[in-house]
Amino acid sequence: MTFDESSRLAVFVVLAGAALGLGPLSAQEALPATSSPELPPPAADRLIASLEPAHAALVAEVLERNPDLARLRALASASAARAPQVRALPDPMASLTAFAL
Repeated sequence: MTFDESSRLAVFVVLAGAALGLGPLSAQEALPATSSPELPPPAADRLIASLEPAHAALVAEVLERNPDLARLRALASASAARAPQVRALPDPMASLTAFAL
């Protein structure tokens, strides 16, 4: 199997997305308070599904040969499934403005 430019680009995009946390990670995004137990598929999975079959097979092989990516994806999905932290409401503030008439 030869690597042409589109194959290299597809592999780069998937690996860069996985490394940057664009897949299941996105833990920086706040989950809604009433989040459903079913999470949407990670962005990396959606990207792989949208690739041509030859590219998808190549990406699947790269992911299969790199156990660190699988570990990072599992860690990211676990952190996304974790319940959000309870936060306090902001302190109430009162103000008064007087105008001279």
